[in-house]
Amino acid sequence: MAAGLIMALVGLGACDKKTDPQPTRTELLTSKNWRLTAYSHTVNGGSSRYDDYASIQSCLKDDSYRFVADKSLIYYTGTNNCRAGEPQEYSGDWRFTTADESKLLFGLTNDVAYEYTIAELTDTRMVLTYDSQYNLPNGTTVNEAYRMTYSGQ
Repeated sequence: MAAGLIMALVGLGACDKKTDPQPTRTELLTSKNWRLTAYSHTVNGGSSRYDDYASIQSCLKDDSYRFVADKSLIYYTGTNNCRAGEPQEYSGDWRFTTADESKLLFGLTNDVAYEYTIAELTDTRMVLTYDSQYNLPNGTTVNEAYRMTYSGQ
């Protein structure tokens, strides 16, 4: 009986353990610099995925984004610059566009801002997606689905 009582007390103690609160999306987003590590798309819902990352200039592959808690954005150009005299950083802004923080809008100052769906956001990985639709001169509608994977640095 004593063993049963001890086991019951141990079991109750396990129920009282407090779990650490999970970080918010803002905390995850603003805790690291984010470097693009994969970029691909599909066309018209096809099963073939095209690797767009392979065609990105190497001077862009060491660039990163820093999302700051005050909603400012810093784009670092890395050490491998695309042109001589290029600034080491550019500024912009960002914000969530939905209450559940599933959509992210960001862009650089004096440039176009784009809205992305956050497919995944952890402390080491961010996956953003967006869809594009356009019509060819012959009237054919083309639907493209893009996927960008970032690594937290």
